Amino acid sequence: MPTKTGNQVRPGRKIRFGGRRGVLRRLFVRLAFRATPLYRYLLVRPLVIAVTGSQGKSTAVRMIGQMLAQRSSGEVVSPHGPETMVAGAVRRVRPWHSFYVQEVSGDAPGKLARVLPMVRPKIGVVTNVSMDHRKNFRSLDATAAEKGTLVEALPADGVAVLNTNDPHVRAMAARTRARVLTYGLAEDAEVRGSAVHAAWPAPMSMDVTFRGETRRIETRLLGEHWAISVLAATAAALAAGVTLDDCARRAPALSPTPGRMEPVETAARAVIVNDCWKAPLTTIPTVIRFMETASANRRILVFGTLSDMAGSGNAKYRRVARDAMAVANEVCFVGPNSGAVRKLVAGDGLGRVFMFDNVKALADHLEGRLRDGDLVLLKASSSDHVERIALQHTIGVACWRERCGKKQLCDECDLRLVPSPPPKAGGGPLDAETTA
Repeated sequence: MPTKTGNQVRPGRKIRFGGRRGVLRRLFVRLAFRATPLYRYLLVRPLVIAVTGSQGKSTAVRMIGQMLAQRSSGEVVSPHGPETMVAGAVRRVRPWHSFYVQEVSGDAPGKLARVLPMVRPKIGVVTNVSMDHRKNFRSLDATAAEKGTLVEALPADGVAVLNTNDPHVRAMAARTRARVLTYGLAEDAEVRGSAVHAAWPAPMSMDVTFRGETRRIETRLLGEHWAISVLAATAAALAAGVTLDDCARRAPALSPTPGRMEPVETAARAVIVNDCWKAPLTTIPTVIRFMETASANRRILVFGTLSDMAGSGNAKYRRVARDAMAVANEVCFVGPNSGAVRKLVAGDGLGRVFMFDNVKALADHLEGRLRDGDLVLLKASSSDHVERIALQHTIGVACWRERCGKKQLCDECDLRLVPSPPPKAGGGPLDAETTA
């Protein structure tokens, strides 16, 4: 996630400066960007670790930093962003830092080829390959080709840390001159996970085996799907010289990444799990699995905009709704695509499936219904800002705009506490009579 700046620039947007002063500032930014590879070349001490993949990168980066902290005199852990943000992160690394961990997002063809000369990693980690960026990559092979740029850039004395459970990642071993260290849940993984347990309210834990030694790694992460991110981080830390004992000792201190299965308890003692950073269709099975294994008085699933779908979007939403009905007491859809489940609201899902035009209407609906022991999971894209349903129970929300255009979590936005005009009337919920 991008950090705030004085200019409050949206992710991916160009910084615009006007007048003569603006010309000078643009020139400075351009020169600083071009000078970054040289600055990185002069940095000798930091061991640089880069992480890419379709999912789980941010949590893996944070977990690596957590595991390295015991060996480091000042590691740098930086979020991903446009090339200019990566360049800024590189320039914040100092010669006395021991480690520099950088998330690199190959979300478009050629992106990593522009970023990696500035990062110059010695350890490269690939989490997985999926269709999270379907518009930019029309196939898994095309996505894997971009992600594999990372292992191609590693030096001969480097380490490629690869997920052996993903065949596209596993095949990247042939594309690198670096030593390969595999991880995963497969029997032949060098860093192997087993006995994974993650049934709410228990967080994810598992056994990790490396070179004949096995340790139980406890975490605060929700959902068994985080096993791959934790294994990736453990393998990277082991490649950097951390012991398996130290990995197991430090892992429990890491809190969930904001917007990625992040729990919030309400005053009524219900728990809302915020998973609103992104919602590719390929991630929905992990949400269904989490709710299926959860122990709660009532299970409520909330969906906003789902992304990276091929074919009929309406059919996909209805399929998600039916899958969700099998594991949840109540299923809610919010936003411009909620109408896709209109027939279910008046049919098989009567009294269990609800649709809302806007987030405020959904928030009002849930506010009077949540009680002790309820579990609510919010799954949406960042542009929906469905996370406001969770934030109103912690740091507060006054802005209920329907579409603000910002692709950042609301807890990072200065407008969060600025009252907005009330949403249009008739936001929901819609029942059988209104859908007939």
